[in-house]
Amino acid sequence: MKRCLFFLACCIALCSAEDITLTDGTVLKNATVTRKGDDFINVIYDGGGRKITAEELPTELRERFKMTEDILAERREKAQRDEAARAEAAKKVEQETRSALEASGRTARYVTAADVQQMYGPLDSLNSRMADYLAAEWNRREALRLGLKVEAERFADEAAALRGAFEADRSNLLEEAREAEKTRRRVTELDEKLRVAKERNEMLKNQISDLREQVRNRPSGFYNEPTIIVPPPRGPIIVNPLPRRPSHHCKPTPKPKPAAPTPAPPRKPR
Repeated sequence: MKRCLFFLACCIALCSAEDITLTDGTVLKNATVTRKGDDFINVIYDGGGRKITAEELPTELRERFKMTEDILAERREKAQRDEAARAEAAKKVEQETRSALEASGRTARYVTAADVQQMYGPLDSLNSRMADYLAAEWNRREALRLGLKVEAERFADEAAALRGAFEADRSNLLEEAREAEKTRRRVTELDEKLRVAKERNEMLKNQISDLREQVRNRPSGFYNEPTIIVPPPRGPIIVNPLPRRPSHHCKPTPKPKPAAPTPAPPRKPR
């Protein structure tokens, strides 16, 4: 019964809405705590939601949520002890696994970047960073296969550190491969055009050779006999004389005026 009441009180404390003022002066209106961690809380408020670390909480809320400096320091020490104990247990398990593998004659087949470059020798584009990443990824899987979890985690960290450079180099290689493929297609098209042009040129050479053979085998005198060309008959050409134009230096001769008609003599009466 006491546990139920305590759980109910915790739920009421977490779900009640209130205004929270952070250490930097930010005010969160009607904030409701949705989750509580060891050194943080998640809240939703008017306008959104966010994660608030213990350093951002005021003293009152840090005491309410048990996040004071002493409590946080104790939790960190406990987490470090737990992590050390976990690592020691993992090392012990791995040592036992390694001893069992050695007893059965099985060993891990790890590789180095030089081994990867030697395996992928024909690929000139494989640089040292890509080889390092591939070696770390191979070793991680090999360690997992044999149950060596500590070594698998170590190789996983190495692969994670090299993954960004590997992806960048891989993208560059893919782009270069696409450009090379375009170039190969273009070269193929040009080779096809060149082949067609050569065939056409050969056909023209054969035609010229046939024409030369025809000229060489023509009948004797075919082009030496004189050819007389008779023009068609034409009618007489009549040229009308042009009218004579007066000279500009002499005056024109005046035309004689016509004489006045002579009047007839009057008739005598009979």
